[in-house]
Amino acid sequence: MSSTIAAKVKSSFLFHIEDISQISAPVFSPPFATSYDTFWQLKFTPISPSYPDFCALFLFAIPNADEKRSPSRWPRRSSASAKIFIRDAEDNSEYGSYTVNTDRFGSRWKGQGSRRICRREWLSGEEIIFGVTLEETELVDNPHDNELPADKFPQDLIEAWHQQLRSSKTADVEFNVNGHKIYAESEILSKRSEYFEHLFSGHWSETKNLTKEVEDSSKEDTQKPPAARAYKYSIDIPDFHHETFLALLRFLYTNQITFDDSDDSQTSSFDIFSIADKYCVTELRDRAKIELCDNLSVNNVSEVLFGGITRWPDLKECLMEYLKENWRKVKQTEEWKTIKDNPIRFENFDDLMTEVMDFIGEESEEGASTCEIHNLNNICDNSGLGKKF
Repeated sequence: MSSTIAAKVKSSFLFHIEDISQISAPVFSPPFATSYDTFWQLKFTPISPSYPDFCALFLFAIPNADEKRSPSRWPRRSSASAKIFIRDAEDNSEYGSYTVNTDRFGSRWKGQGSRRICRREWLSGEEIIFGVTLEETELVDNPHDNELPADKFPQDLIEAWHQQLRSSKTADVEFNVNGHKIYAESEILSKRSEYFEHLFSGHWSETKNLTKEVEDSSKEDTQKPPAARAYKYSIDIPDFHHETFLALLRFLYTNQITFDDSDDSQTSSFDIFSIADKYCVTELRDRAKIELCDNLSVNNVSEVLFGGITRWPDLKECLMEYLKENWRKVKQTEEWKTIKDNPIRFENFDDLMTEVMDFIGEESEEGASTCEIHNLNNICDNSGLGKKF
């Protein structure tokens, strides 16, 4: 049953802590919603890591399915107009509050708030309420009739499609990826990628229409080719590692991707971003961009920026914004100093460095910053920052 919006109202969500002295670690509220697909969560930290004499309070946007796939800001959040606060539970007097800039919520800005919402000494032994008031909460004319949380995609169905790729009994495509043979079905690839749809039309030079007998042999980390099979297409892939290409095919078959940003991995977020960009797999490209931008740190942002990403303006913009927001720390790192001292190692170094300095500007050079707004991965525990690309 579909619903229509009957009214938009102001709403408040309150969480009562009876004895603040019993809490020493950060706590999260249960998720709450202002519409059928717009969910939020609060994080209360009794001892702010940056300012130990203060408490911290942040509002998180929990991305829905569409937002999770979007690498940009989330426009539906901008109308929320949120105010977070801490109050005395007895007389409702306010210890501290902060107005959140909801325009900034997006893949890189899932959490916003204040690291100094109020002084800890004010709350000693007290009953408190932390909460948020949000504008534009939607009231609808019908009840919500779907399961919460929604059913996950069945794991056995994912595994079945993965096995379909691995077995290749119905394959009609042979990929030669730097000496590794990988097999797939052209119909599936064409449905999932505009690139492959055009490729298998036969009009591109990368396609060779031929029949080929394949020996019954296998190599580690590749599929086992069926014996004596004839293939409609044989395609050379010289510009990607076979593990990277296989990860792309797994995504096209199962819609699943696992990023591995360890030093020797061939399936890092940057590897996956590059291959998804070439083969026009927009959803995978967006996921990889989000993963890459979420895992930026002051120690790796300069390496990624000067490492050849300038041909992707949207990714470059993400890195430039992070650099500006964290400029005071980035310019003190050994990675930044190494790049600055070795310009010959980096293509178009002078032009990019000039652009960086112009983008940062005098205000950021002097150390100005948006100190109360933070990337989710900068303020949550177990964020996984510091991965290398």
